[in-house]
Amino acid sequence: MFLLILTHIHVGGRDLKLKHFEIVECPHVVSVYLSYFGIESFTYVGQPIDLHLSGLPNLKNVVMSQGLEGLSNIVFGQISSCASTLQTLSFKIYHPMKIAKLYSICQLPNIRKLTLTIVIRRDNCLLNFAYLVNVFPNIQTFTIEVRYLP
Repeated sequence: MFLLILTHIHVGGRDLKLKHFEIVECPHVVSVYLSYFGIESFTYVGQPIDLHLSGLPNLKNVVMSQGLEGLSNIVFGQISSCASTLQTLSFKIYHPMKIAKLYSICQLPNIRKLTLTIVIRRDNCLLNFAYLVNVFPNIQTFTIEVRYLP
């Protein structure tokens, strides 16, 4: 029996016609490199990874759920190379009280829609996220979806 475990994923090439790429719950993935093709949306759900995006002029939608990492300056740094084209961001955040101010967000001026899914305990406060409305100068839709832990 032969078992194939993906750890480093490299996808790219100008001739590639792939428009949507999703990686969902692949526990052995360590890094993802997407480069030089016409991808329009990327979804990643799993543990924190080393993400590299370059030469993706059509990328408009990114969905990220990186376990405990959630929303961080590291994640925004990883997607900042596509700042000029990104229009929609969605993140799932597990520990909102551990999140510090996110200073690198201002590098994403074209975001029109931001969706945060926040998993919290009943005693957590969501006011820490209110400042995000002012960080994106062109935001048109800001959605916070709350899910409660028992």
